Amino acid sequence: MSSSFPMGKDAKLYYHATAATELASMTEASNVKDVTVNTDATEVDVSTRASGWGATDTALKHLTLEFNMIALPGNAFVAAIRDAFTNHAPLELCALTGARGVANADGPKGTWAITAMNRGEPLDGAQTYDVTAKLNVFDEWIDDGVEDGS
Repeated sequence: MSSSFPMGKDAKLYYHATAATELASMTEASNVKDVTVNTDATEVDVSTRASGWGATDTALKHLTLEFNMIALPGNAFVAAIRDAFTNHAPLELCALTGARGVANADGPKGTWAITAMNRGEPLDGAQTYDVTAKLNVFDEWIDDGVEDGS
């Protein structure tokens, strides 16, 4: 029985070492396991005495990607993450809910700073990296797996 619900296994993470690279030119990171796209905003107190109520608005928005990947020797994505982290270099990433070009695939695309690259060495499993990427430059929110061309 097929499901009409989006499945995590169908999501894709794409990367490229050059900032502002078009999605069509990005490479799928095939060794990634779990990805979390964190979005939040800074809260601003806009309460006034006249309203009699506490009031909140939002200011700056934040995007963070957290993902786990298998530490494959010689893997290009592992090398790209390591190089971006060690050289303080930006990395173009796009986290989609499905493959690029596929209907209903959406997610953030931008230039990211790799702020953490922690290696796990479990006795009973593959070595992995837990990576944190924080948004440096927002390109766009991809909708239906296609860039809007702006």
